[in-house]
Amino acid sequence: GTSCNYVLDITGHATAATGTGGDTTTVPAQAKVSGAVLGPGTERAITVGGTGGVPATATAAWVMVTVTGPTTSGSTLLWADGTTRPTAISMTWAAGQPTTGLVLVALGANGALRVRNGTGSATYNVSLLGWVS
Repeated sequence: GTSCNYVLDITGHATAATGTGGDTTTVPAQAKVSGAVLGPGTERAITVGGTGGVPATATAAWVMVTVTGPTTSGSTLLWADGTTRPTAISMTWAAGQPTTGLVLVALGANGALRVRNGTGSATYNVSLLGWVS
């Protein structure tokens, strides 16, 4: 048989929301962006707050980002819409290699997050997994 090694990063845990603030509420995965091809330096706003059962007062979201078919090695940035773009990279990938990452991202005052493709072109799928109040 074939063997392989796994690396597991634990990023936190979710509990049932009690409405006291700072709680994470999980939702069935909801596709927010599906099959969108983003070119070099392309940005897109994705509204999360006030949609799909997420309250407009949500302050952050857990999203699963999948990048497929990247034409070059590159990176993705995610941040709160309406705020200054950060320099910290949310995830990276190698040319031609599909990559998936779980990202906790703040939401802007409008309830949206922003995603930016770095170099080359890639196909993006962004799914909402939960939100934070």
